[in-house]
Amino acid sequence: MSTGQTAQVRPGVVTVVLVNYKGAEDTITALKAFDDVEWPADQLELVVVENDSGDGSAEKIRAAVPHAHVVESGANLGFAGGCNLGVRHATGQYVAFLNNDARPGRQWIAAAVAELEQDASVGAVASKVLDWDGNLIDYVDGSLTWFGMGYKREVEKPDTGAYEVAKDVLFGTGAAMFVRTDLYRELGGFDERFFMFYEDVDLGWRLNLLGHRVRYVPESVAYHKHHVTMRKFGNYRESYLLERNALLSMFKNYDDESLARALPAAMALAVRRSVARSGLDATMLDLQRSPGGDDVGTVEVPKMALTGPLAIDYLVEQMPSSSSPAASCRRTDAEATATCCRCSVRRWNRRTACPTTSRRTRSWSRPSASPSTSRPATGSWS
Repeated sequence: MSTGQTAQVRPGVVTVVLVNYKGAEDTITALKAFDDVEWPADQLELVVVENDSGDGSAEKIRAAVPHAHVVESGANLGFAGGCNLGVRHATGQYVAFLNNDARPGRQWIAAAVAELEQDASVGAVASKVLDWDGNLIDYVDGSLTWFGMGYKREVEKPDTGAYEVAKDVLFGTGAAMFVRTDLYRELGGFDERFFMFYEDVDLGWRLNLLGHRVRYVPESVAYHKHHVTMRKFGNYRESYLLERNALLSMFKNYDDESLARALPAAMALAVRRSVARSGLDATMLDLQRSPGGDDVGTVEVPKMALTGPLAIDYLVEQMPSSSSPAASCRRTDAEATATCCRCSVRRWNRRTACPTTSRRTRSWSRPSASPSTSRPATGSWS
C-alpha cells in the first residue's frame, strides 16, 4: 500500500470499503443494505473507490447513497489497489472489505467486531459468505495447494449448519472480511501487484507468518453473487492472473528450502495447464513428431496458451524488486499452517524472516491443476 497520507483512526468505528468498476447498480444495492445492519450509524463509515469505470458510476452512487464517501481513483487500480486506496481514506479502527456485488447480513459487523475486541491476537476476521439467496456456501474456510493457488473446498455445498463453529484459518476471502486498520497499514495492505485474485490469500498468509490469527466467525454473514466481474473479460485474462498470482504468492511466502523444491514444479505445471486448456499442439516444433512446415515461420497461438509462460515471465520480472527489509517471523511455516488443518500445504520448513510489507525478503542477482470443482478463494472473484 502506498505510504501516502492516511486518515486518523477513530476508536470504535468500522470503515467498509467497496471497490466499484462498471457495477454501480450492484454497488448501490450493497450500500443500501447497510440500512438493515444492526450497527450504530455514527460508528459506520462507507467508502466506495470508483475504479475509473468511465460510465458515470461515481455520480450515480453519490446520488443514490449521499452518505457514502466516494473516492475516484483516476485509474483502474484493480481490487487490491482499490482496497488500499479506500483504506487510506478510512477513519475506522477496523476496516471491512465487501465486494460490490455482495450484501451484509444484519450481524455482519457486530459479530466480527466482537471477536476482534475480545482477543487481541486476532488480526483479521473471515466472514461466512453464502450465495445471494443464502442457500449455498461461498466461503467457510480457505485451502491452499502446494503450488500457491488458494481455493474454497466447500463452495456451492448446501449450508446445512455444519459450519457454525469459529476457528482459525489461513486466510479469509476479500469478498467479506475485517482487519484491524493499523495492522493492515503496517503490513502494507494488499499487494497491488496482484491486481485481483489471491491478494487475500497472500495477506492471510503474511498475517499468519507474523503471528496474527485470522479467525473465521460464522455469525458474521454476507451474501455474494458469483463471477460477475470477470464475465466482462476473456477467460484467458482470468487464467493469467490466477497463474501469475499463485507463483508470486509462493515466491513471497515460502521459506527458501520449500521454495527451491516447489517453484520449479509449479512453473512447469503452469505451462502444462496452459497448453492443456488451449489444446495447443505441443509437438509442433518437434522434428520427429511434427515434421514439415519449415517454410512457415509463424503460427497462430490461442491467448490461453500464453497464460502460464507469461505468468512465469512476470514472476522473473518481479524477482529483483522483491527484496526488502523485514522483521523476524513470530511463527514458523509449520506453526502458521497448523492453524489451518484443511490447508493442503504440507512439510513446511523454518524460516528466519518474512514480509511485513508486500515484498518477500530475498535478495536476487539473478499436472495437478487447481481443483476444478472449487472456486478460487479471492475477494476479487465477484
